[in-house]
Amino acid sequence: MRNALVVAALLAATFSAKASITTIPHLPMSPAEQVDSTRAAVLLAYKYVDDNDLPTAAATFDSAIHSNGFANLPEDMRYRALLLAGQIAEQSGKHQLGYGLLVRASESTQADAPAWHSRLAAAYSLKDYRDSARCVQTIARRWPDTLGDINDRAIYVINTHLGEGNAQAREQRDLL
Repeated sequence: MRNALVVAALLAATFSAKASITTIPHLPMSPAEQVDSTRAAVLLAYKYVDDNDLPTAAATFDSAIHSNGFANLPEDMRYRALLLAGQIAEQSGKHQLGYGLLVRASESTQADAPAWHSRLAAAYSLKDYRDSARCVQTIARRWPDTLGDINDRAIYVINTHLGEGNAQAREQRDLL
């Protein structure tokens, strides 16, 4: 009984002490601090990937990508973060999220064949055959030696679905 009274007294003291503490307003970060914070988050996400903690890496990438400092990171860092975050989302079955990130990555001047192949996989998973065809066309123009990495059946399916579309889709099919 005595222990219960001591615990109750400690809880009451804690609550009254907590109520009397005033909070200091958080000062906004400067643009340079925002970039530094975002860079640190991206580097931490890479560490989570190295540790094979993909859910935590995905959450950390998401936080960094949606931060105020992301747009001011160097383009190659933004590209790699978007690409890896998109690939993680795609592998986790979050196709819509992965696709959006991979589209952004493939729009970078840094974009390479893995970015476009990943975008193709995401678009195909979402049954976006027009964008799938765009990806195949881009890969064929820029990295023709990687065309063998694309499943022949997928090209057939893309081609078939484009034939069912409007004139623009049929034109895209002809380019395939």
